[in-house]
Amino acid sequence: MITKVNKQRIYQIFKTLQGEGAYIGLPVLLIRFASCNLRCKFCDSYENWSNPGKDFSPEELINYILTNNIIDSVQNVSYELNDYLLMFTGGEPLMTEDRQAFIVEVSKLWNEYSGKDFVIIETNGTNPIIDDLVYCNNIKFHFSISPKEMRYQHKYVDTYPKLVDQLNNMNVNNISLSLKFVYESSQTQEFILTLVEKVRNKAVGIFVMPEGATREKQLNNSYETLLFCAKHNLIFSPRLHILQDFKEKEFIG
Repeated sequence: MITKVNKQRIYQIFKTLQGEGAYIGLPVLLIRFASCNLRCKFCDSYENWSNPGKDFSPEELINYILTNNIIDSVQNVSYELNDYLLMFTGGEPLMTEDRQAFIVEVSKLWNEYSGKDFVIIETNGTNPIIDDLVYCNNIKFHFSISPKEMRYQHKYVDTYPKLVDQLNNMNVNNISLSLKFVYESSQTQEFILTLVEKVRNKAVGIFVMPEGATREKQLNNSYETLLFCAKHNLIFSPRLHILQDFKEKEFIG
């Protein structure tokens, strides 16, 4: 168990609507960690690889959120701050045990302020989770796991989603998971289907998104992705933040 929670580097904080996967359309307060253990060629947040941002303790981060006018990437919405679910993304939120302990503490503090007891963690799944996350009884964590193929990496790195195996063997009430794949071409199909068979009965949903960092590329890749989903009983997911061009973001540091 982690007892001391170290400061962590945060690159972005902004309010938005979840753009993809199981909770698409819900208002989320997005907290983006700096740095990642993977180097995917299609990464849409590659600028954080150089570890920019500012270091926060859990208390400092919550205070920053409560005392600053956090930018909303979607214009003309009328949510109050305490309406937003926390969503941790990256970079890679689960990259170290220190980061995971930080997530637990921030989630507890946000629960005290907002009453929200549900937290979304977007992860590549390469790192298993610590007991603090598994047995945090007053917070429900949803792991939105987006496994990445080795062929997309700039150099060799182990991309196997160990978290999928770990969560698949758990039966605890405060943990849920979904899988979220990027579909680039027919080469992706075997990779997706191999993992799907492991968790089809465990996951909240298995989502497949067309690859593309622009609206045009998203639309061009959507039809083939839809056909693949229909054939294998998977759920097609758009990437709303790209299709609707959510641009306003709060950069830290």
